[in-house]
Amino acid sequence: MPAHYPIFSTFLSAYRPVIWLAQPVYTRYNQLRDLLRSHLGNEYAQLLAEPLIPPPNERMRTEAQWYSDRFQQGTPLSSLPAPDRVRISQLLDSQLSAIRDLADKLEKSTQQETQQVGTLLRLSIEVPGPECVLTNGDQAVLVLWGFESDRSRQERFRVNQYLKHQIPEPPVVPPVVNTPLKSEATPPPVPVLPVEKKDEKKPPWWKPRWFWWRRQSDGSFGCGCFGWLLGLLLLLLLLALAYWFWPVGWGLPGWLPGRDERVDIPVNGRTISPNLPDRPQGVIAPVDTTQIITNPTDSLHRPVVGNRLNIFLKKEVHLVAFVDKVKGQYPDKELEVVAFDTTLNALQIQIPTSQREVWRGRFQKMPEVYLVFDENLFQTSALPNDPDLANKTKNWYFGAIGAFKAWDITRGSDQVLVAVLDGGFDTGHPELQNQLVQTRNMTTESGKINLDSPIGGRHGTHVAATVAGRAGNNAGTSGIAPNCRVMAVQVGSDKPSLLAVVFGLQYAIKNGAKVISLSLGSHIPTATATKLAALPEADQNAFLATYQQSPAYQTELRVYETIFGEATRNGISIVKATGNEAIPAGFDPMNNTPYTINVSADGIPDQHGLVQRAPFSNYGVLSTVSAPGVQIYNAVPGGQYDYMSGTSMATPIVAGGVALMYSLRPDLSPDRIRTILVETGNPHVGNPDKPIGPFIQLDKALEACRLEPKDVCAATLDSLKREITKLKHQP
Repeated sequence: MPAHYPIFSTFLSAYRPVIWLAQPVYTRYNQLRDLLRSHLGNEYAQLLAEPLIPPPNERMRTEAQWYSDRFQQGTPLSSLPAPDRVRISQLLDSQLSAIRDLADKLEKSTQQETQQVGTLLRLSIEVPGPECVLTNGDQAVLVLWGFESDRSRQERFRVNQYLKHQIPEPPVVPPVVNTPLKSEATPPPVPVLPVEKKDEKKPPWWKPRWFWWRRQSDGSFGCGCFGWLLGLLLLLLLLALAYWFWPVGWGLPGWLPGRDERVDIPVNGRTISPNLPDRPQGVIAPVDTTQIITNPTDSLHRPVVGNRLNIFLKKEVHLVAFVDKVKGQYPDKELEVVAFDTTLNALQIQIPTSQREVWRGRFQKMPEVYLVFDENLFQTSALPNDPDLANKTKNWYFGAIGAFKAWDITRGSDQVLVAVLDGGFDTGHPELQNQLVQTRNMTTESGKINLDSPIGGRHGTHVAATVAGRAGNNAGTSGIAPNCRVMAVQVGSDKPSLLAVVFGLQYAIKNGAKVISLSLGSHIPTATATKLAALPEADQNAFLATYQQSPAYQTELRVYETIFGEATRNGISIVKATGNEAIPAGFDPMNNTPYTINVSADGIPDQHGLVQRAPFSNYGVLSTVSAPGVQIYNAVPGGQYDYMSGTSMATPIVAGGVALMYSLRPDLSPDRIRTILVETGNPHVGNPDKPIGPFIQLDKALEACRLEPKDVCAATLDSLKREITKLKHQP
């Protein structure tokens, strides 16, 4: 039962739980409270507010809450008057010091379980920022403990360091020095004569506008929006010129925007350390299909590469030094680094499948490691074509979403790049000629797109052409945003792997993508999906709630929160297929972050023009919007065209629509783009047990974009970023 008073609440979209022994720290509240009460007393036990955290699938619409018996309403420590802030800081610093001493004592125990409890205790008293320390003026309580944000991870906020800044140092008393009396008389003070002011001339009309940092009307110094904009323009212009004229042989300076981190690393990892792989960074080694196993810790029995584990290091850790250290500790050949990326601070290791859990445990205990996760395999979200339905009108979906009317407003801009991550592309197809830019293969050293898998090539070609296939070429059909461009990023064949997708996302972020289209998702075996779909709704929801708290799910979710969060902070919209298993979208952790536009699929409209969810489409509260996903006609390899169905087909339709929105209003944020799509879409009627997001209407979405207040500074900054990206990729 929660403590009596609700003292704090917030949405958790900006936070992620700290993990201890594969479980969130906040789930150990009762254990921590009892531990503090038994060792230090009830006053210490009440320092941590009791959390009430909603299930992951409800966190986007339900606030988390914290309760306390100490007071009904708290004030952030930083908002107190200085004397009270010092007094509470001293009290809290004393309490936290006692808790850290207890944690030290427990960690020095000879019992492993006791050591682990000490680590848990130490993790529990850190919070994301000073706003998480609440007080009533006499006592303090910590909220949001057991969580971290991107800010706290990067800046390493520590409560005790913050408190030390609040407590003033005692004044230094200078020593008393006996000075002999001087016989001379003290000279009389010199009178200060008034200084005659000269006549002040009124400045020319241009000066207040030319110097953006000037005295304001109230006497202070500062600048207005015009001044900030002018300063920003000059700064970015200098950066662009520095980039353009910087001698190639010198390498790029670390402070330059758009700098590719790889310039500091030789082409081949082996040239800088014998412990790195014999391939460039950001390239995934081929997967040995004989090593694919069912994940023993995943109740959905999803497949993973059994002899590989992925590792994210903390931001401050030097990757090469860490690898050399680990290989020094474990020189045997059973541990091998097979992929790495210094931008992400990521490693992929290869170990015997039978030893994967042993190695997972070793790395999880290393202080340099941020996260250890499996090499999951993905599946594309397309269904086999049914030739009996091939006589449907080929362009039905353009009219259904208002695309023709939207084209009267814009057909897109070649400055807007849509990154399509998929299993292969026919780069010579007429629909894609002159439409592809900055293509990349994350699984080969050459980086060239290939068609090793006819399945992958078929799927990726169809998706890319649906986003931005050529218009007016007297062949086939068109993409939703024909004047935009596609960044084709190959992340495998028909079953991409997790780290290849992560590397592909990072490539898209660094190379100027404005939209990322993901027509892929977790591979849930057909037999498992069929059983889940057949469960009664109550049983299905209960199983989902339990599964979402599992270590496998939570670990994978942290990977997506990290990389999707980075994309969103860079102004990039991520459009993601919900999947084709006819189950709640929340079963795929990739759908469960606040950063994606999750797309469900609709069928062909009935005689009244109404659309309904396609029977195969995933659904639920995590479905953001829906789009046509049945019998979508577009390009396939070999210069051909065909119908395909699935949420994989609905996703590029939405991605193309988002590209049109950015073409019209590049200053809009990803959150605002998502909101406009939802608010202008047509809600579905009926089937409340299996809800999906509104059916997109692109003409209405573009009209809404037109009416949005314009942020001149944001639009200019976005334009300059694009110009710098273009300069970066010019030969």
